Amino acid sequence: MTKNKRVLTRIDDRLLLKINRKLALKKFSSYDISKLIRASIESFFNKDLFAYVQNTNIIIKVLNELKLDLSGVISNFSQIQKHIKKFTSSSELVNSLELMQQDVKKQILNINSLVLLLKPFNDLNTKDNIITLRIGSNVYSQIMSKIEEYSFINFDRSKFIRTSLKYYLDKKYFVISDKKIVLARELMKNASQVDAVSNDINQIAFYFNVEKEVDINEIKSVFNSFDKYLGDTYLLVNKLHHESLKEF
Repeated sequence: MTKNKRVLTRIDDRLLLKINRKLALKKFSSYDISKLIRASIESFFNKDLFAYVQNTNIIIKVLNELKLDLSGVISNFSQIQKHIKKFTSSSELVNSLELMQQDVKKQILNINSLVLLLKPFNDLNTKDNIITLRIGSNVYSQIMSKIEEYSFINFDRSKFIRTSLKYYLDKKYFVISDKKIVLARELMKNASQVDAVSNDINQIAFYFNVEKEVDINEIKSVFNSFDKYLGDTYLLVNKLHHESLKEF
């Protein structure tokens, strides 16, 4: 195939180091960087990783929205605890909220860990290195067509090349199994429930801020619901993490 299309892209030092390590292996002694990238692109298309990345990004979006709701709940905890002490001499509810606050912080860490695992690439590192790729015009057209088709991914040409290299070099792409799809749907439902109850918690905090009295039984009911959904979140995030470690 005539490689008449010259493409430039930028990569960071870490990715360049991985490329050089791969090229130093005996198996890749006949490769240069351009050939290695072509192999990674071919692998990306053969495994239909556009669809994988798109579906994974949906899960990441849900996880990030869930984390945002949980972070909002944490910001309301201290002021709610302070106001509760005015309504009851019992420290049971206050202590329960303190424990729940610690559980929320741990859950946010679990979500961060899962998001990091699922991310197709880290695009925050400084890209000081320029690499050159030569490909046929038909392959280039195929790449650009797919980037347009999967616009939800927000790939440009350089991001696509970095992503294809990541999956080819790391071998860390994971199957979207039927079980993972079921878990993702359950997570979406759970995230919706967490969002609803976090709004209730935010409303309680607002009422306290404007010195409006809130029935203590209503507070208990809201936080009991939140505790249940938090437990469901813990199980779903851990199951998704385990399922996401299953390679093709």
